[in-house]
Parts: sequence; structure tokens; C-alpha cells
Amino acid sequence: MMDDLEPFSRLANLAGGDDADRVWADVGRTKMIEIALRELPQQTADILLLVLLDHVKQSDIARLYRVSLNAVESQLLKALAHIARKQAASNPG
Repeated sequence: MMDDLEPFSRLANLAGGDDADRVWADVGRTKMIEIALRELPQQTADILLLVLLDHVKQSDIARLYRVSLNAVESQLLKALAHIARKQAASNPG
């Protein structure tokens, strides 16, 4: 696990001060999202990633998975709600 954070540690040290805090906050958010994605059903996580990272249209995803557009929208909402709950739990208050 520490090896995974080594590049971030070097980047945070180079940034210094408030920038270092921001780097570590981003690392924490990234890890939290990664964990949350692993907790989702594979198709739900894949749909979220296709939309957010690859900018695939929801209608194209529906055709790809042979599901309705409503099913894609439902999976997106479930994924986003799960991530939001994880984020709220990691940042109480």
C-alpha cells in the first residue's frame, strides 16, 4: 500500500504547504472513489466510468449492454448515490 502512495508522497513534498494538503486530499478522494467503485456491481461501475471518463452517451451504453435507457440512468444514479454516501461517511460534519 505504501508503494502505491510513493509517487503522491513525492509530489506532495514538491508542492509544499497548502498545495501538499490539497494533493493528499485528492489522493484520499481518489482512493475513496476507487474503493466505492469496487463495491458496486461490475456493470454499474462500468457504466459510470463509461459516462464520466469516456464520455459515452447513455443511449450508446444502453445499446451496448442491451438494456433500456432507464436502466442505464438507474445504474448511474445508484453509482453516484453510493459514492456520495461513501464521501459523506469519510467526511463527517
